[in-house]
Amino acid sequence: MSSAKMQSLNLFDESPIIIPATPKMGNIIEFPKQTHGRVLEDRWYQTKALAEIDARLPVGAKRRGGKGEMLVSPTGCGKTSIASRAIKRWLAAGEKVLILCDLERLLKQMREDIEAEGIFSLIEKASSNALTGFGTGSDKNCVVASMQTLYEGRLQRWDKNAFDKIVIDECHELKWVNIINHFTAPYLGLTATPLRADNQSLKDFFHYSYIRTLTMREAIEGWDGVVHEDGHREFVDPFLCRIRLKTIPAPQIDLSSIKIVTRDFDKQTDFNQAQLDAKIYEHTNFLATAIATHAGDRPSFTYCPRVDSAEAIAKALRDIGAKAMAYTNRTQDPEGVMEMFIAGEIQHLVNVNMLIKGINVPKVSAIFRVRPSINIGQATQEIGRGTRNSPQTGKEDCIIFEFDYQTGGKKLGSVLDSILDGADDPDEKPSKEEFDFRKRKRELAEKLVRSNQEDDVVSAYKKAEQQLLFEDAEKRRKQQEERQAKYQRVDIDLTTQDYDPFAGLDKRGAATDAGSGSKPAMPSQMALLEQLSKGDIKAWQIDHWSLEAADRKITELEQRAKYKLASEPQRKLMVDLGIDPKKAARLKSWEATAAINERKAEMARALEPHGLSFEATIGKTVWEVKNLYKRFFGGAS
Repeated sequence: MSSAKMQSLNLFDESPIIIPATPKMGNIIEFPKQTHGRVLEDRWYQTKALAEIDARLPVGAKRRGGKGEMLVSPTGCGKTSIASRAIKRWLAAGEKVLILCDLERLLKQMREDIEAEGIFSLIEKASSNALTGFGTGSDKNCVVASMQTLYEGRLQRWDKNAFDKIVIDECHELKWVNIINHFTAPYLGLTATPLRADNQSLKDFFHYSYIRTLTMREAIEGWDGVVHEDGHREFVDPFLCRIRLKTIPAPQIDLSSIKIVTRDFDKQTDFNQAQLDAKIYEHTNFLATAIATHAGDRPSFTYCPRVDSAEAIAKALRDIGAKAMAYTNRTQDPEGVMEMFIAGEIQHLVNVNMLIKGINVPKVSAIFRVRPSINIGQATQEIGRGTRNSPQTGKEDCIIFEFDYQTGGKKLGSVLDSILDGADDPDEKPSKEEFDFRKRKRELAEKLVRSNQEDDVVSAYKKAEQQLLFEDAEKRRKQQEERQAKYQRVDIDLTTQDYDPFAGLDKRGAATDAGSGSKPAMPSQMALLEQLSKGDIKAWQIDHWSLEAADRKITELEQRAKYKLASEPQRKLMVDLGIDPKKAARLKSWEATAAINERKAEMARALEPHGLSFEATIGKTVWEVKNLYKRFFGGAS
């Protein structure tokens, strides 16, 4: 858009801002596509996720147990690209696919993304009726539908067996449940935040464990997908930009009296948004000044509770000379406003929920979270608007600004929670030690940020981990010295030996004695080993162990838990299923789950020629499938 057009808007006018709907052709700006100079095959985690989708939802699959599969991947890491490849394979095999989207903007973006893969789709929304041409040709087997359109009478027009696969965008919001219940096809959900609006589990709707690519932290660091024999990882080419966190003191804004309520339509538990909006509105000038001061020249998104506060803050920003506009459901020609933002004619967009989903604007390098929330998912969705790389604009990082309100003890969801591994999964059951370590790490990282010792969130976590590991090592060293003094242990000289942390396992993963020559293991050690191994090592099995052997095994299992490596039962099961013991020892817990499921699927397919259907077999437990396989083939490998 031209500068003349910008001047004609009068940014200091209190009247509604109206932008002509048809800008000059020479000034139209395309929404940037998510390429970042990569293709799908170059991203190991996308290829791996696609393989797991193929294993769980092969051509001809039926819905299992009334549940679907869920793909979890951070914003900006290509969920839609992965899904598009899966859809293309299903369509090539003659299957019919339904894609459900929440908003019209998301529907349009989804259609453009799958068209980039050569997939033609019919539209089912408002006046567009996909049923008319559906199934009349190989290029008319894919329907992209609005969730708001497919309800009651319109939904009933579709036969329950019309589709072979269903894909659900932003599946964590559960607006699609009635639609899924109408159809019989298996379904795949896509989300960056596997939490319901009420922070509860999604296991009622999706099989657990979910199909995961990598964590936000791993994407920011650029993990290459390899866990080496010694447990270390290489970080090469970041998939997302660095995230920095700044807290802005706001002690005068007291939220302690604002009620926490649960919304009827999606069960989201959060601040009463009307009360919150009124409180934020009272401090419009302070907030606008803070945004203008801290943003510098960075293009920014600001999130507010409701339209009143969003419009007030946008106007206050204009009053102090900033180029800002409200971007809400009252905005006329939102596409025109977005074009101006991308062109640099607007620096700040102040919104409620218009910039939460389906927005891909990599240049954004500042996020202001004026609206606090107790939900981790809300924080993750908001900061996800700024995590994309943008080499074209020279963007190196994105700063998340959180206001330090008085909350009366209410814990707010933060970017620290979004990047904390495991925080988005209420179904994960970490050991007590891992849970405590994660909690301590979160608290220490927050202290580092608040004290201005570190603002890079990943670096803050790294420093916290290093400090805590050092403290724990010192604690163990002192405890060991105390035990040595108490029992007058005969030390084993390990200085001339190469200690293999997996030497205490035989070929099936069972524990063996790793040393002798001192007092026997104590009952407390045996109990701790049984707990750390999740019951795989029984006290009676190691009553002949030495004190040193027990210490070594405890240290190994503690380290494996901290680095989320496969548990003792997982390792044993993988070896039983024919997976190389060394490989089994190196896998992370979620990788072990995927490997076990993949091996299970392989055995189920091998049993099909023997009259056992894949669908019936895959619904059984791993042990049941293994025993069936052994009956026909004499082993699991």
